[in-house]
Amino acid sequence: MAEPPVLPEAVWRDFNVPGVPQSGPYKPLKNDIIALLRWMTDALDALGAATGTDLTVITKLRADLTALSGRVDAIVAGAPEDLNSFAEVAARLNQVGAVSLAELSARGLRIGPDVPPSLGPFTIAGKTGRVVAGLMAGLTWFAVRLRAERSLHVGDSRFESNPSANSGWSWALTGKSGKPVLGFLDRDLYLHHAGRSADLKMLARDPGNVARAQGARSPSNARHTRLPWEYNLLLIDGQSLSTANEGWPRLSKVARADCFMVGNSVRPAGEGTTWTPVGGSTTLQPMVATIETESGTPISDADAANLPPGDNARGENVIVGTANYLARALADGGTPRKLVALSAGVSGQTIETLSPGNPSGLYNRVPTGLQAFVNAVPGGATRGCSAILWMQGEFNYFAENGGTTTKTGYKTALTSLRNQMNTDVVAKTGQATLPAFFIYQTGASYTQDNNQLAIGMAQWEFVRENAGCYMVGPVYPVTDKGGHLDANGYRWFGQQVGKVMHRVLALGQGWEPLSPLWVEMVGKTVYVGFSVPEPPLQFQLPYVGAAGTVGNAAADYTNRGFRITDAAGDVSISAVRFVGATIVAIDCARRPDPATALVWYASNTASQGNGCLCDSDKTIANDDYSYQAGIGHYTTANIPALVGRPYPLWNWAIAFCLPVIWSR
Repeated sequence: MAEPPVLPEAVWRDFNVPGVPQSGPYKPLKNDIIALLRWMTDALDALGAATGTDLTVITKLRADLTALSGRVDAIVAGAPEDLNSFAEVAARLNQVGAVSLAELSARGLRIGPDVPPSLGPFTIAGKTGRVVAGLMAGLTWFAVRLRAERSLHVGDSRFESNPSANSGWSWALTGKSGKPVLGFLDRDLYLHHAGRSADLKMLARDPGNVARAQGARSPSNARHTRLPWEYNLLLIDGQSLSTANEGWPRLSKVARADCFMVGNSVRPAGEGTTWTPVGGSTTLQPMVATIETESGTPISDADAANLPPGDNARGENVIVGTANYLARALADGGTPRKLVALSAGVSGQTIETLSPGNPSGLYNRVPTGLQAFVNAVPGGATRGCSAILWMQGEFNYFAENGGTTTKTGYKTALTSLRNQMNTDVVAKTGQATLPAFFIYQTGASYTQDNNQLAIGMAQWEFVRENAGCYMVGPVYPVTDKGGHLDANGYRWFGQQVGKVMHRVLALGQGWEPLSPLWVEMVGKTVYVGFSVPEPPLQFQLPYVGAAGTVGNAAADYTNRGFRITDAAGDVSISAVRFVGATIVAIDCARRPDPATALVWYASNTASQGNGCLCDSDKTIANDDYSYQAGIGHYTTANIPALVGRPYPLWNWAIAFCLPVIWSR
C-alpha cells in the first residue's frame, strides 16, 4: 500500500512552520484533508481484503449501501441524533443485506420524500429533517468498525471511540500526543484549530450581528422632535433614582451658560402633587446640582458632609449629568442649544401611583412642571419638550407594593402613561411633534427573578414595540450605595444618557442597547448573539455597593452573570466565552432540556442583578470620577482605578430571560 499523501500531524499541525510559534497558527487545507481521508478509506478496504478479518464488514457495508442508494434518499431515525444511532442503523443494513420498508418501520425508522436529498450513498436525518450523518468522505465507515474495536490505527494516528482521555467524545482522530484533531464532541463535529462546527456556524452569523447593530444606528425617521427650539426641556420622571435619593455630596457645582433649571433646583419643593420651584423663584437659573431633604428643604455642602450613611437626602440628579453632556456635545458639534432640566419624580412609587387618574394625584407634577417650564422661558423665545427620561420599575418588582408585577401589565401601564405625557406636552407647549421617550432598565439589587425578570423584560419589549422610544441601558455597572446610586453613579449614568440622547436627538441616529438578537443551543452549548453598539464584546467588572454598608467595589461573578435553567433546575456552567465579536457561548456540564431551558443574564439568583458583559465604546465622558475627603463621600468611594479619570461609557448588556431557542 502506498504511503499516505500527507501525514495527519502535518495536516493539523499547530504552526505554519512546525515547532515555531512565531510563524503563526496553521489552518488546515481542505485538499490535504480530503486526500488523507481518501487514502485512509482505500487502506481500510485493502486491509480487509488482504487479511480476511472482520474489517470486510466495511467493504460489505459499502457495497450494500451503494446498491441501496438508487432508492434510499434518507433514513430518518427516531433515536437521538448522534453517531451511535448511525452505527446501529449501518450495522442493521449490513446484517439484513437488503432492507424493506416493512423492516425499517419495524425498527422505528422510515424512508420518505420529505427528508433532505442524499449527500452520498445515503444520509441520516433527524426528526427535524436536518442531515446529521451520511456516507460523506468515508468518515461514517469508521463508525461501524469503531463500535466493535474502539480503536483503529492508521499510520501514526489513531481513530478512537470514546477516547478515555477525552471525555465527551463519541469518536476522535488523535495524533501522536493523543490530542484530538478531528472528532465528534458533545453531539458536534470538532476540528483542531477551527474548533467545533457549531462555533464555525456561529462565526458565520457574526458579521450579520455587526451589520444589524450598525443598521440600528442609521439615520432614523422616527416621528419625534429633535432639538429645534431655543429652549429645549429634558424632563425626568420616575421614583427614587429619578430624584437622586442618597446622591450626596453634590459634584456638578459649575454651571454651563447653556444649561438651566426652573428656580433653585431641578427638583420641586417637596413631594406634593404640584410642581413648585425650590426657593420660590419661577425664573430660569443656571443649572447646578443641589441637595434637598425629602421635604424639599435645601441642604448646604457643609451640612451634607455630616449626613449619616443611608440618609435619603436628594443630590446629584441624573438629568444634570445628561444636560451637561448633551449641551457640550451640541456646542462641540457647532449646533449649540439651551437646555432646561426638570425632575418630576417621587420616590417609592409604583407605575400605577405615578400614572394619571390614580387617587395619589402625583401625576399632576408632570403637567404642572411643564407649565412651570413654559412660564419660565423668556417671552418671545421658542420652547418645547425634546425628551422624557423614565426611571422607574423597582416598586413593581415586589407584589407587596400593590402594583402589577407582570410583563403584560407593566407594558400596558407604561403605554398609557407615555400617551398621557405626550398629550400634556402638546397641550402645555403647543409643539407639533412629540418628545423622544428614553428609559433605563430596572435592575441591579432591585431585580427579582419571579415572572422571569418581568419588569426589565417589559421595558425592553416596550421600546422595541414603540417608535420613538429608546432604552439607554442598565445602571448596575455604576457606583451605588446598595440600591440607590451614589453621587458619582448618578452623574456617571447621566453622562451615558446624554451620550444616547446626543446620537438620537442631534445626530438623528437610531439606538438600541447591548441586547440579544437570537439564542441557539447546540449539544451542551447555548449561544447568544447580540446587537453590539460598539463591537467587540468584552468582560469588565461592575461596581457594586452593599446595602447597609459603605462599601463599593468592582465585583466579578461566576459565569459572568449568566445562568441556565430547565425543568430539572439550574444547569451547571463550565465556561462562558466569546465566539467572534458579538456572540457569547455558554458551555454547560450537561445538555439542558431544549423544551424548558432558559438563559438568564443579570438575574437576582446568579449575580444579584449584575453582570460583566459590555461593548468596547470609546466615547469619552465630559466629567471625571470625583472623590474628595471630608465633603460627604464614603471613604470606599476613593477608588484609585476611577478617581480623576473620565467615566467609562461602555454600553453594558441589559438583563434578560429567554428560551434557548429564540430570535427577534
